[in-house]
Amino acid sequence: VVVGSGGESVELRPSVYALFGPNGSGKSSLLALLSSCARGGALPAGLALAGECDVQLRLSADDIVEVTQRLYCPLSCQPVRWLAPSAHRNTSLAPLAARAAALLTELHFWSRRDDGAAAGGGTEGGEGRREEEESLAAELMAEHEDYCGALSGGQRAKLELVRSVLLRPVCPRLLLLDEFFAPLSAWSKALVAGRV
Repeated sequence: VVVGSGGESVELRPSVYALFGPNGSGKSSLLALLSSCARGGALPAGLALAGECDVQLRLSADDIVEVTQRLYCPLSCQPVRWLAPSAHRNTSLAPLAARAAALLTELHFWSRRDDGAAAGGGTEGGEGRREEEESLAAELMAEHEDYCGALSGGQRAKLELVRSVLLRPVCPRLLLLDEFFAPLSAWSKALVAGRV
């Protein structure tokens, strides 16, 4: 990735980078700006440039995924349709719901404790795990008025990770995570970091 402005540029080689700074210093704005400019799209609301945005990527816009700190969840929906909006209306959603449920179970979606033990022992393995996956898949297939309204911040973050990254056929080559780990417990952070 080469980012430039006014004759100055910086090249970011493939690696893991972190932005640090105090609240309000522009970290989220920079990520949104990079994502928008790299895709050739409009700037995010409230941002303006004094010159041109010159971001050169050696990958397609489909290879970029940005997960913002303001996670979006629709109100009235069948969660599996939101998880995979590109699924054709005539496509059977049951296999997709089962895959999403397996990923969410792996991330201890319903876990209520930080030590890894799931509520009701559902993710300890074997039959309990299968039951949890089946129950979660059925929940994802059902219509809900406000599915995400009853979820914790950590559960919403895990749901977004599954939606935007893990359900994709291929992992994105550029993943921009904007304070994604903030709502997760220390144990969940380790689980998610291991999966990403």
